[in-house]
Amino acid sequence: MSPSLDHVGFFARSVDDVAYALSLLAATSDLDRHGRPLPRFDVAVSEGVVPLEKPRLRIVRFQKWPRVEPEQQKVFEAAASKLREAGAIVEEREWEELDATNWSAVNTILSSEAALIYNNLVENYPDRTSDHLKSAVKAGKALTAFDYLAARSLQERLRAALTDEMSGVDAVLTVPAFGEAPEGLGSTGNAEYCAPWTLLGAPAVSLPAGFGKHGLPLGIQLVGAYRQDLHLLRAAKWAEGALQFDPGLPKIA
Repeated sequence: MSPSLDHVGFFARSVDDVAYALSLLAATSDLDRHGRPLPRFDVAVSEGVVPLEKPRLRIVRFQKWPRVEPEQQKVFEAAASKLREAGAIVEEREWEELDATNWSAVNTILSSEAALIYNNLVENYPDRTSDHLKSAVKAGKALTAFDYLAARSLQERLRAALTDEMSGVDAVLTVPAFGEAPEGLGSTGNAEYCAPWTLLGAPAVSLPAGFGKHGLPLGIQLVGAYRQDLHLLRAAKWAEGALQFDPGLPKIA
């Protein structure tokens, strides 16, 4: 949909499995003009990554926090307390500019690039393309070059600011979503809690931490500094051990 926003991620049993997969697959390609290779690292299968000791975590809730489902809020607060008790140094500090600007910038970039990529497909095969894709293309075509370039400029400026925002902090601690996954296949849910980090290209890890009122999984999200995936994985490995959460086998209705 959007080369300036798209990322590759992993679903895995543990942080160590994610780290091992990333150590093997992280690379760049001459065909990818956005490719910025990660610093190389190796992961021993028998040991995994070395966890950090008492990481410093920064809680970021954003102004949208009141819209987070009560069950998700409870799971998050319980997890944050457990991490504190295990020795993490936890502070609360917002990032107002990112909070106020990220959603508009993400949608501008996404729609603009989706329109460029998929306009011909939508025009030639209207009966074989989704309403969602049609809407994205229509929105992108309505934007100006100034809108797109301004959003990309903001993206680069906020990405550069991430270094200062993460100074003295190992990871941001927040929620990955407003709550449980939505019913049905019409939507994957509201992406506003992932959008800020997608815009910055920052690595993020979601760890399971509880269940909602419908028995679906809820989690916490840890976000690291730009291109510091290994350091984030080390923080996540520590948090995984501190939480000691076992989701068990899913119930099949």
